[in-house]
Amino acid sequence: MTISRTLLTNRVEGLIGTLGGFYDALTNSPTGSGTSYTVADGTKWARGDIAETDDGDLARVTLVAGNSLTVVRGFAGAANVAHTTGDTLRKNPPVYRKDLFDAIQLTMQSLWPMAWKVSSTTVTPNLTKEW
Repeated sequence: MTISRTLLTNRVEGLIGTLGGFYDALTNSPTGSGTSYTVADGTKWARGDIAETDDGDLARVTLVAGNSLTVVRGFAGAANVAHTTGDTLRKNPPVYRKDLFDAIQLTMQSLWPMAWKVSSTTVTPNLTKEW
């Protein structure tokens, strides 16, 4: 069984209860340097909100005009990456995915230093081997 970092993070979010709140979908494909997100429901957004994508990219909303959000990318040191139509945006997440990624990585490294690689995004257990 192989579990991706994203799936593991989703499971952890579910366990600690951070999946609540508002989710929206991008209806445009902003580049890594893009400053505009077009969303399905702009009425749910306000200036100052934080938008987070599944890959941990964070943006602060500076202006809402209809379904168009003007954003400042790279909030809290997040990397600016390109997105595609349909990507999920979380509004004002109580825990940032990057923090969850980092916590999972540090935990895995401390528990199983020989089974976890920093450059790897999956952990595949060997169910036939007795440890």
